Amino acid sequence: MPAESKAPTAAPVETLAQAVDLSRQMLEAARAADWDALARLEAQRAPLLERALEGGVGVLPRAQVERHGAQLAACLRLNDEIATLTGAHVARLAELIAEATGRPADRGAPPGDG
Repeated sequence: MPAESKAPTAAPVETLAQAVDLSRQMLEAARAADWDALARLEAQRAPLLERALEGGVGVLPRAQVERHGAQLAACLRLNDEIATLTGAHVARLAELIAEATGRPADRGAPPGDG
């Protein structure tokens, strides 16, 4: 029987494909206001992005570099959508806290400025 070998590390493009899939799932979680799922998915995605970017793209064939770039762009586009959704919910939460406490909503002022 052949000796067992470790599975090879996923190529940057494959790793990024997984990150794009997780980004899509994150967007769906944000749309559903499922913040626990969003945080869990982000925790899974972060190391994939780090791994995909740590080696750079200089050793990849041109077609893979282009695909790599497209996948990074997809992650960024999805992140923008997620940030828009989460920002709206954070603003609404600040309004609710302000209403409950009778204090103006904190719009990101540094501590001690209020």
